[in-house]
Amino acid sequence: MKKIAFLLISIAVVITLVSYNNFPEIIDEEEEKITAQSSSPEAEPIPTPIPPTPAPVTPAPPASTPLPEITDDILTDDADKPPTAKQIAEELFNAHLVEFDLTFEYQSSHFIFYSTQSNSQFMSFLAENLEERMTDIFILFNLNEQSIIPILYYDYYDYHAAYPWREKISSAYNPGHTEKNKVLIRSEYNNAAPDGDMINLLVHEAVHALQYQLLGHYRIPAWLGEGTATYFMTNRFTVINLVRQNKIPTFEFLRNNDDFMVDGGWENYMWAATIIDFISETWGFENVIKLHYIPDSIPLIFKISLEEFENQWHQFLQNNYS
Repeated sequence: MKKIAFLLISIAVVITLVSYNNFPEIIDEEEEKITAQSSSPEAEPIPTPIPPTPAPVTPAPPASTPLPEITDDILTDDADKPPTAKQIAEELFNAHLVEFDLTFEYQSSHFIFYSTQSNSQFMSFLAENLEERMTDIFILFNLNEQSIIPILYYDYYDYHAAYPWREKISSAYNPGHTEKNKVLIRSEYNNAAPDGDMINLLVHEAVHALQYQLLGHYRIPAWLGEGTATYFMTNRFTVINLVRQNKIPTFEFLRNNDDFMVDGGWENYMWAATIIDFISETWGFENVIKLHYIPDSIPLIFKISLEEFENQWHQFLQNNYS
């Protein structure tokens, strides 16, 4: 029995020694397993640190522009200065290739007068009367801040050199002409009474200047353009005798006649002015202005046919011009 017990103890000692010798290998195997598990695809990824947001870079301020040197002409307000006579003459030269020796004569609230012959006292008188006659007209057109430049030509040939249609129409029928805001006038119309030829002519052409400034062009029917300009003249009642004789044209005739001076002469201007008077008294002058923008819209604006419009105009003439 003792021998058997000794043998068993010896075997146990041997097994223990063998296990002890293999223990480091077991540890190494376990460490390899742990390492493999940490590098496997199923392992959670290590979050990437977010870099801090860089501070905004403020651009360098631009180099400052040096201030202009302060001189007398900089301190002068040029807004109220009229164009010089040379500037006006150059502009007319560019339009017609004709040189004019113009002189600045007088400036009022709405008018800047030039002429080919110095006469400041006469220009001052014209300006005073024009301002009185035109004040309400500027307001009706809502163009009270606009300026008009009348130019008086004392030489017959200078005027017609400046007149672009001089070859088309006889000079006898064209004492005045308007280009944008410039009014060209023949000086032989020198009746400067408040209701005289010169003032009426200046009023007529000044209204054409306002029409251009209102629309930016002159492309409106003659009955409307010339009728409106003539409406503000004080001598527009010269058709009374024709109304009494019942010699009244049709509206169709005036509407289709764009050359008033050739077919009917000055009477056409007067008839057209009575149409503007009729519209203004019946529907208000604001509708005359509206027609400037849409001239062929009488039925649309007034809700009547052209035939009825003509009938009412003729009746208006019988009531007011006979």
